[in-house]
Amino acid sequence: MASSSVGSSVPNNDHHDLLMLDRFHRWMAFHDRSYPNDDEKLHRFEVYRHNIEYIERTNRDGGLGYQLGENDFTDLTSEEFAARYTSAD
Repeated sequence: MASSSVGSSVPNNDHHDLLMLDRFHRWMAFHDRSYPNDDEKLHRFEVYRHNIEYIERTNRDGGLGYQLGENDFTDLTSEEFAARYTSAD
């Protein structure tokens, strides 16, 4: 995997951010995902982070009868997912 300047662009470059960035890079490799430039990669990282935080918070709160998890859509906003994969009949 090529290096990227995204790591240096992560706000509050603390330990949690670095762990999340590493998790994102592993997710990218697993899903064979790449982005055209560092700005898009940073944007997708922020969306991914937001979605992971939602997944973890929802699972921690419990009561659903199921668990949420990562998948190939974890770098999409809910609006992007709906626009791409649902019909507006």
